[in-house]
Amino acid sequence: RGGGETGRRGPWEQFARDRSRFLRRVHDVQLSIDYCLQPTHRHLVSLRLGTTEGN
Repeated sequence: RGGGETGRRGPWEQFARDRSRFLRRVHDVQLSIDYCLQPTHRHLVSLRLGTTEGN
């Protein structure tokens, strides 16, 4: 970057990096836990525990 651009950098760049990291983290967590939030999985767990989903 040229000398003139250095002065234009600001907190918005950190915010953009933080937002990008946050969205990546949300995506990674979704990939990890999405299956357990699906109705089929919840129903199987409910059957295994001997409970109904409404309780």
